[in-house]
Amino acid sequence: MITGIHHINIVVSNLDESIQFFEALGFSLFERKPVSGKWIEEVVGLKDVNGEFAGLKHGGTSVVIELLQYENPKGKRCAFISEPNAIGIRHIALRVENINMEYERLKGMGVEFLSGVRENPYGKKMCYLRGPDGVLLELAEV
Repeated sequence: MITGIHHINIVVSNLDESIQFFEALGFSLFERKPVSGKWIEEVVGLKDVNGEFAGLKHGGTSVVIELLQYENPKGKRCAFISEPNAIGIRHIALRVENINMEYERLKGMGVEFLSGVRENPYGKKMCYLRGPDGVLLELAEV
């Protein structure tokens, strides 16, 4: 029986940059360690895996963001990964209390947004932004 979501894994090209980005969103680093060996090779189906892992949590949720930087084998960035209509898992939505204030704060830090804050027909205020490596995120005030 599935009881909930445990974590969301994001493969990144620069672990330090990605940690800083998620910390700016209010996440806290709780774990950082190397990953290698037979266990990870068997789990992910790759040979000679060597990389580094970082786990981040946010006080408002129990879901963990796992960042993983592969040193070997190096991954390839897919050109379409940042497109909102690409097939597959597309974005992580982050609940915010004051979306306009958060939008301005992040915009002032140089974060790339796809648009300004918009309200959908159902009353949710929202906007999309791109993080490191083009990871797509949504800010949502509901």
